[in-house]
Amino acid sequence: MARVLEDSAARKLGPGTTLQHVLRLAQQLNNSNTPFDMKTYEHLLSAYSKAGKCDKIKLLLKQMKAKDIKPARTFFDKALQLAARFGNSTLQAELLLHMEYYGYPKTTKTYHYMLTCMRENMELERALDTIEHMKKQGIEPSTLSYMGIIHLAVLLQQPRTAYELLCSAKQLSDFPWHDEFLFLQVLRSSAYHNEVT
Repeated sequence: MARVLEDSAARKLGPGTTLQHVLRLAQQLNNSNTPFDMKTYEHLLSAYSKAGKCDKIKLLLKQMKAKDIKPARTFFDKALQLAARFGNSTLQAELLLHMEYYGYPKTTKTYHYMLTCMRENMELERALDTIEHMKKQGIEPSTLSYMGIIHLAVLLQQPRTAYELLCSAKQLSDFPWHDEFLFLQVLRSSAYHNEVT
C-alpha cells in the first residue's frame, strides 16, 4: 500500500484513482485472510485523506477497536489534520476523546490542527482561548499556529489582537523574521481600514 501511495504521488494520480488502488489492495488482503495492522489502517487513512473523505475516519477507528489494534499517534495526527482541512470541529472533538482513551496527551502538533480547524471556521475567540489554555499547560503554540490565527485576526479586522499575537510569535526561536515587515504592513492596513469603516 505504501508503494501505491508513493507511486500515486510520483505519477500524480488523482485522489480517486489512488483511493481505488488502495481499496483494491485492502480487498486482496481481506480475500487472502491477511489481517490488517496499524500500518494498513494508516495507508487507508492517507488514501481517504488524499480523496478528502474525512467521513471514513470513524469507520477506521471502529474497525481498529473491534480488532484490538491501538491507533498510533501518527494516525491521530493525520486524522486531526484531515478534519481541520474541512473545518470539522465535531470530528476533531471525537478524535480527541479517542486520543484520551488511548492515553495520548495533546501536543503542540495536536493544538496546531485544532487551531487550524478554528481558523477554517473563523472562530477567533475560541482560538485565543485555546492559545491561552496552551500557555497555562506549558505548551507554546508553534509559529505556524500563530501565523494562522494572526491571518484570521486581520481578516476579521481585529488589528490589536493580530498585533498582540505577532508580539508573542516574535518570541519564538523559529519566527520568520523576513515576514515581519509584511505582517506589520498588513496590520497597519487592517488598523486603518478598521478606523475608517
